[in-house]
Amino acid sequence: MTKKLLIYAAVISAAFLFVYAQESQIKLGNEILLEEKIELIKNKRIGVVTNTAAILSDGTPFINALLDTKEMKIAAIFALEHGFELRSAAGVLIDNSEVDQIKIHSLYGSTKKPTHSMLNDVDIILFDIQDIGARFYTYISSLKYILESAGQQGVKVIVLDRPNPLGGIYVDGPVLENEFKSFIGIDNLPVVHGMTIGELALFFNDRIEYRAELEIIKMQNWNREYFWDDLNLPWENPSPNIMNFETVLLYPATCFFEGTNLSEGRGTYLPFNVFGAPFIDTSSLKNEIEKQLGEIFAVRAIEFIPISITDKAPNPKYLNQSCKGVQIILNNRDNYKPVETAVYLLDIVRKLNPGKFKINKHFDLLWGTDKVKKSILSGKSPEKIIESWQEELSIFKELRKNYLIY
Repeated sequence: MTKKLLIYAAVISAAFLFVYAQESQIKLGNEILLEEKIELIKNKRIGVVTNTAAILSDGTPFINALLDTKEMKIAAIFALEHGFELRSAAGVLIDNSEVDQIKIHSLYGSTKKPTHSMLNDVDIILFDIQDIGARFYTYISSLKYILESAGQQGVKVIVLDRPNPLGGIYVDGPVLENEFKSFIGIDNLPVVHGMTIGELALFFNDRIEYRAELEIIKMQNWNREYFWDDLNLPWENPSPNIMNFETVLLYPATCFFEGTNLSEGRGTYLPFNVFGAPFIDTSSLKNEIEKQLGEIFAVRAIEFIPISITDKAPNPKYLNQSCKGVQIILNNRDNYKPVETAVYLLDIVRKLNPGKFKINKHFDLLWGTDKVKKSILSGKSPEKIIESWQEELSIFKELRKNYLIY
């Protein structure tokens, strides 16, 4: 098949998916519960793990729709990182609170697991949280902890499934090694797992000592090939620095700059879309990225000054200092593999800044291994680094098949 025919085929395939998604409107797990399976929670005391980004396909917050049913009692809300209203910055601990006389238990404060006392008045936990498809996005870590606590205390968990914005096909990156487990790497997953929150719940529940009684309310009409913008669903930012779907696409590539002495754009209005530092030669960086990744990205040379967005947020790197760097704009999604892209970007920065580019311990937690750091610093080619994780990734992909429900 010629290159021109391949392009036509890709365009036709994308157009078909878009039309199919429009004609077969996605029904989210929360809508299936409310419309078809309300008996599951009728007259029960419910603990709801949710935030304001958990909306129905018409934009109604799930918690509001749940309250309107008057079929059960909401005994408590459980808030994860960023809080119920998504106002807290990354890493900021959150206190317990209350809304409309409903207790909000923080699972990102003095504890990250529901305690016995938190679950005393709960018969069923409903989990409705929008994930973004990367292992280090902490909502999935909270999901595993919730399943552990629920299993120990005999509380049923119902996961209301939602789309993975990155789709359900692309899976990439090193599989996390046990010694690098943390709250940004809760289990032996690759960087991009290609699973829905419901599929992850099945995976986690199979790997804990006391399995929870678990039920997944599946979506209707979701296809693994769909990206978020194929779905005709409203977008609500799932955390303060994920400001749009374009940022979700870039996040698994640029988040690794958190583990270096470059700014990843926190403290700006383009987090994870820009990166840089005071010592960067903007022109050289732009030219090299265009040379190696120009088929995927448009690249803008920029200067930016990270500022403190809120009083409670940790100060971003290079607070109030001028950083030189680039903004990358994804132009070609067909050839874009974010985890591989991360390796190329890091290699480019290392080569252009000998003696200045630094990596910290957080870098290994993001990758789930120290092998990538060692390989980058020793000057291994991006191709060799990417090849190094393929065997373990293939093993994971086989294991993953046991938990796919679409």
